[in-house]
Amino acid sequence: MGVDAAEAVKALIAESWLGGREVAPALGEVTLAPHQREAVARVLDLLDEYGGALLADETGMGKTYVALAVARTVDSFLVVAPASLRETWRGAFARAGVSGGLLTFESLSRAAAAADAVVSLVIVDEAHHIRNPRTRRYTALARLTWGSRVLLLTATPIHNRPRDLRSQLGLFLGTRARTSDAAALARLVVRRTHARLTRSERLPLVEPPRWLSTPHAPAVLRATFELPPAVPPAGGGEAHALLRLGLLRAWTSSAAALRAALVRRLRQAAALTSALDAGRFPSRGALGAWTVIDDALQLAFPELVADLTPHGDAERLRAAISAHVEGVRRIQDAVRHAGDPDDARAQHLRDLRRRHRGECIVAFTHFVETARGLFRRLAGDGAVALVTAQGARIASGAVRRAVILDQLAPGGAHRGDPRLPVSLLLATDVLSEGLNLQQASVLVHLDLPWTAARLEQRLGRVRRMGSPHARVHVYAIGPPPQARELSAVVRAVQRKLRLVTSLAGVPDATLLDCAFGAGARRCAPGTGDLTGAVERLRAALEEWRSPASAVTARNVTPVAVRRALPGAMPGEWEALALVSIGTRHRLVVVEPRGVSAHPQRLLDLVRAERESTAAPEESQAARGAVRDARTAVDAWLAERRGTLAVDAVLDTPSPAHAAVLRWLDHCLARARRHERPDAALLIAGCRSLVLGARGAGAEEFLAHWLQSTSRAPADIETLSAALAARSPHQRTACRAPPALRALLVLVRTGEGG
Repeated sequence: MGVDAAEAVKALIAESWLGGREVAPALGEVTLAPHQREAVARVLDLLDEYGGALLADETGMGKTYVALAVARTVDSFLVVAPASLRETWRGAFARAGVSGGLLTFESLSRAAAAADAVVSLVIVDEAHHIRNPRTRRYTALARLTWGSRVLLLTATPIHNRPRDLRSQLGLFLGTRARTSDAAALARLVVRRTHARLTRSERLPLVEPPRWLSTPHAPAVLRATFELPPAVPPAGGGEAHALLRLGLLRAWTSSAAALRAALVRRLRQAAALTSALDAGRFPSRGALGAWTVIDDALQLAFPELVADLTPHGDAERLRAAISAHVEGVRRIQDAVRHAGDPDDARAQHLRDLRRRHRGECIVAFTHFVETARGLFRRLAGDGAVALVTAQGARIASGAVRRAVILDQLAPGGAHRGDPRLPVSLLLATDVLSEGLNLQQASVLVHLDLPWTAARLEQRLGRVRRMGSPHARVHVYAIGPPPQARELSAVVRAVQRKLRLVTSLAGVPDATLLDCAFGAGARRCAPGTGDLTGAVERLRAALEEWRSPASAVTARNVTPVAVRRALPGAMPGEWEALALVSIGTRHRLVVVEPRGVSAHPQRLLDLVRAERESTAAPEESQAARGAVRDARTAVDAWLAERRGTLAVDAVLDTPSPAHAAVLRWLDHCLARARRHERPDAALLIAGCRSLVLGARGAGAEEFLAHWLQSTSRAPADIETLSAALAARSPHQRTACRAPPALRALLVLVRTGEGG
């Protein structure tokens, strides 16, 4: 077929695999950028194929309007988001000219009635909030999304462990989110980096982060590291390490945060001691809370709860509490005698305001005590605002939070309030998600988060599309990052970073610099970045698109051969195959040793093709390579056909599905002969509904139904009715047999071959 044939096959592969719906750029008052229109097309394809998708573009790239552009294609939709983003979404609805429902995470547990109404699409914003399937919030959302297509939005899908991502995808995949390999899950994630933006869309550059140190206070650190365990050592060694890290984290934020944490320790100790004095042994939950500081539990990969039993351990626990309390008081004494480092933190902020006169500064902290303490010191300087989960304040008193945030939003103005503008905003991390604060050009980390995700979220508030600033300046206030005592904190965050990058892509290197210095980039794997590999593969295949060379021949498998670079084993071959499974197109790498769909292997082969040259298709090496490649693909496709042909119970989404299908088979087997024709029709319809019920909510319903029903034949109609009520927006599986559509074979030659 020659060179032209190879180009035609490449074009066919690219067109089929990449797809490419036309998406109108106008969305109400909003004009979608090219990368946003591409995201809309890709999300729509994923929703059709899998019933769900995760849009994980880096912060500031306009995920909200991508989601609303998807939503305008359906007849009804619902947005589930944090309460802090309620007004943001309402404003986006108005700008996009769409109308939909809006529900907050906080109200999910009270939204039982809402779960009865099935909408076409559920959009879950900041989806990392539902990464724990054991919470009431997750269970409520699973019920709400059953029967709907699901679009998850988050720039930071993984915070602590890979199963964070699997849990979120489980909303529409169900059990298969846990059993699928990472490469399969990566296909469900759309994650582009800022590098994909065009020059006119580019975000502000980020200046190299700068650390601003505070007094070291070695006595405080020494007292913290000498703190006795909160529970007897046999049960609490690792938990104590977390507790100590929690206190260390508070100290790196502010003396006020550390003092508040120590007071909470003393209050908890008094409550536990009171329970022991009354002859009551603390519950497992109480002991679990006692062994950590605030949310330090998220650092634990195994679940940590003190291994204590009521009988014989009460006195040991009482002694441990007493020793721990004495240690806490020693830390308090050290804090009192060390001076107040928060004055130095406030002075750093004053210096930054002078350095960046005329610019707006946003300073983030995890601890509300840090934000409040700095506000008390700086409010008298003027133009300072405080925003926490409890509300907003300026020097003259409380104000509505929207009054402050409107100034920092696109086109922010003073809204006619004479007490404004604000040039320094002190905020807790309640503002680090979803909000657009692009009028600010200076970001200050008042403390170091435990997760790289939080760093990315903070920077994403100010570094956004449409920012009026060319550069964003980043500072971090805290003890010297090279201090020996902070090594445990750095190691903990780096462990999480390695897990995050393996599935969700590598965060902006600037964020790593800010947290750990440039050397931290080495802990971010390259080839393990599966979603990054998918995006690079798409970019490479875009170069293959060529409508003029499209292949239109019927009943012929387009085949082309290329001669690869000289290799150690002349005659060795590998191939890129385009196969169809139902309505879906898949790319696989075919080799003598097997078939792989791993994104990185596909990318490597596409890159190798760039260096290849034309090869005569009638040569003996070419004919043999094509024959062997076709044989390997046919064998692999035969396995796929076999999977589709076997009884559906072997291909069910979850154990609950399998159990219900077995029960239906049992009902048919037990039916009387004259009843079987009617029973077969009823059961066939019910089987179809069971197989179409996908996602965590469907699995929970089926499991509950199995436990609660009498499982009499009459229950089949009840089950069918319940499933049918949830089925209008479920996708239907296509059982068309798998087939080979195109084959591009690369044959290696010897030197000078």
